[in-house]
Amino acid sequence: MPEHIFVPDINLARLEEEERIAIKILGEIARIREILLSKKESPDMCVDKEKVLKVSWDKIGEDYTCQRLRELFSNFGVVEYVIMSSKKKRYALVEMSSKDDAAKAASCVLGNLLIVHLQPSPFSNTSANN
Repeated sequence: MPEHIFVPDINLARLEEEERIAIKILGEIARIREILLSKKESPDMCVDKEKVLKVSWDKIGEDYTCQRLRELFSNFGVVEYVIMSSKKKRYALVEMSSKDDAAKAASCVLGNLLIVHLQPSPFSNTSANN
C-alpha cells in the first residue's frame, strides 16, 4: 500500500503569508492615522505666532547656526525651537516660550541680526496716529 506524503501547496502558503502581512500593515496604518488625528486636535500642535520671531542676517559678517541662535535668544527667556532655512537664505524662525520673551528679544539689537515678530500682537501699537 502506497504511503501518502503531504506536500504543501506553495502558492497557498504564499497567499496566506501575504494575507497575514496585509492585515499587519492595515493595522499599522490604522494606528498611525489615530496618532496623527489625535495630534491634529491637540492644542500643543497649534503655534502661537506671537511667540515666533523671524531672524535674518546679511551675508557679510557672522554666519549663524541653530545652536548659536539658541544661545543668543536664551538671554531673553526659554527658546522652544529654532528652525533654520538653507544657508543661502540666511534666516531662521525662533519660537520663544512666551510672548513677553519674544517681545524682549525683538526689541533688542543683536549684532547684524534683523529680528521681527512672525505675527505682531493685535494689541501692539501699529497705528500711524502717534
